[in-house]
Amino acid sequence: MFFLHVHEIVIRKKARVFTQSCLLIPFIIVAVLHLVHFFYNYGKMSISAMPDYYVPGVLLYTNFASFLFNGVVLYLIYKMLQNNAELSKKEAKKKYGEQKWYTTIVVFFIVIITVGLSTTISLIQFNIDHTWLVYTIFLLVSFVGYYVGYVGVYRSTQRGELRSPSNSVSKNGVNTYQKIHVYIIDERRYLDRNLNLSEIAEKFGISPGYLSQLINSNSDQSFNDYINKLRIEASKKMLIENQFENYTIESIGLECGFKSKSNFYTAFKKFTGQTPSAYIKSQEIRPVS
Repeated sequence: MFFLHVHEIVIRKKARVFTQSCLLIPFIIVAVLHLVHFFYNYGKMSISAMPDYYVPGVLLYTNFASFLFNGVVLYLIYKMLQNNAELSKKEAKKKYGEQKWYTTIVVFFIVIITVGLSTTISLIQFNIDHTWLVYTIFLLVSFVGYYVGYVGVYRSTQRGELRSPSNSVSKNGVNTYQKIHVYIIDERRYLDRNLNLSEIAEKFGISPGYLSQLINSNSDQSFNDYINKLRIEASKKMLIENQFENYTIESIGLECGFKSKSNFYTAFKKFTGQTPSAYIKSQEIRPVS
């Protein structure tokens, strides 16, 4: 759940269904093992004795695999935070504070995974009293659960209170947006069909999420609509200029950065209220290709 939360906040979109499904695989496996064990042994042994059946049985090894799996998830979270660490402290102090909070949680998880792996390895390899290790894990998990729940909800409440039009983008943010806008126009970057949010964000040393916020606040459009509108304006000029009269409508759409004819027609209709063919007829300048 923490991975999905960080993914949505940092990447600014929900994780793919496949990724979400993979995160549930360990839970499903362990749940099935418990259910099979319970119903198979129900009536053959007392319910209170059932947990002892696992030590040092299959549950011990599934716990070991679980800690390794969480280690992988933790690494993926770390990579997301590392990529987001390029966000300027000056331009987004609140975002940087969020980054520090996530990093703190990751450190707690590292401690839990280290203790968990130590516990399972000691149980597998040595016949020692593991009670102190088990209770250490319980205490750590309880503490982190409290920290994530209480502090996380508190910070979410703060974000809601601060999310007002007057505070959404600072003066520095407006200046940054203007620089980005000029760059995209002057360099004609909007004509690149492979242009994406991350590429522009990396160019200006900010996070994709912050760039998305800048564009949305200053243009009242999403990044895709912002770029597509520039492309449509360029295509309108090409559609009526004599030097492009031998171009088909589809080829003009491709020249203006759209990846397919359908994408071009959809965007053109959205921003002009008519199809490219209708637009040409309304101008009465060049024949429809």
